[in-house]
Amino acid sequence: MPLTSGILIEVSDFITWEPLKQSPKFSRFIATLPPEERTFLEEDFANYILNFYKSLLQNAIHQQRFPGRPYQPLSMQYAIRKRQQGQLSGFWRATGFLVNNLRFWKTTSGKYYIGLPDVRHPNSGTPIRQILSSLELGSPARNIPPRPLFVPLARGISKHIYDTHFKRFIKDKHPQHLDKL
Repeated sequence: MPLTSGILIEVSDFITWEPLKQSPKFSRFIATLPPEERTFLEEDFANYILNFYKSLLQNAIHQQRFPGRPYQPLSMQYAIRKRQQGQLSGFWRATGFLVNNLRFWKTTSGKYYIGLPDVRHPNSGTPIRQILSSLELGSPARNIPPRPLFVPLARGISKHIYDTHFKRFIKDKHPQHLDKL
């Protein structure tokens, strides 16, 4: 599971991206783009996926509907503590810190990733990745049952990143390239 690295979705670069290699027509098109235009398209797609991912997360949190099986209810002590601290009730709703800190970045090798940077929660000082891991996988020591959300949604996006998301991105944001898919 990618939680320790902070990477939730790999967008990659278009030249080495496996799904696009399956489309020789599009591979030829990408190869003809000037480097700055290809970089713009890659960054625009990474930003598109980041915003789509955030909207899925925010919608699931707002509606309290999640992928997979239902969660165990919050313990009474935790629910009381959240209320006393002025935090929102429900799963994943304490402060919005995790969703608000999702980012995309480009590595020196040219790959794009979406995930969480190395930051600490401003109230507790806990590393953000530790918070995510405790919530996604559970923490028996803190009596927190697993509540997967970020990882299942990231896997769903990754599974269909080319056949659904990339094609929708081109259609919605760059229709001039639609015939090149």
